[in-house]
Amino acid sequence: MVRVESPPTDREVPVVRVVLLPVVLLLGATAAGSALVAPAARIPVAVCGAIATLVVAVLTVALH
Repeated sequence: MVRVESPPTDREVPVVRVVLLPVVLLLGATAAGSALVAPAARIPVAVCGAIATLVVAVLTVALH
């Protein structure tokens, strides 16, 4: 008797693939926000965006 089973699917997704999408989206949002605000507000917007990107990357790795 032959039994047909599906192959094991316990593969882990690499951390880079998990982190890449949220980081790219936040970097794009930061760049767009920095481009759309007044020149005096560009540096604070960029700094807040960088901090948010770092927090999301760290949380994504921690929760993965």
